[in-house]
Amino acid sequence: MIALMITLLKRSGLESIRIAIGHVGIVNTLLFNIVKDKAQAGQLRKLLYGKNDVGFRAYAASLNLPAESLERLNRFLDSRRLGNKETLNYLRTVLPDSENTQPYYQDITELMRLLSYYNLIEEVGS
Repeated sequence: MIALMITLLKRSGLESIRIAIGHVGIVNTLLFNIVKDKAQAGQLRKLLYGKNDVGFRAYAASLNLPAESLERLNRFLDSRRLGNKETLNYLRTVLPDSENTQPYYQDITELMRLLSYYNLIEEVGS
């Protein structure tokens, strides 16, 4: 589906295409692992998906989290600006190493491998 969408966008005349891809399981796990509250994690996710970086940082700061947790949230937000390989490496370091998170990481890694195989990786961002 992603390859088809990119092909159709290119054929429509768009010269510059950039598609953001993420994994809701990774986002949910990471946010909950840091804030330990489903409602707070949900609000952070909403701000993240809305690309409201200022709101995300302000809301995170209002949670009275330990400095290390706040820094982890801000680093996660900033990781969206990394390249695909850098993002995958970053995620490996911040995701809890458990049988629950391994499938999420494997899914996104496999997707990136397939996009690279079809020479579509340049159009995709993390």
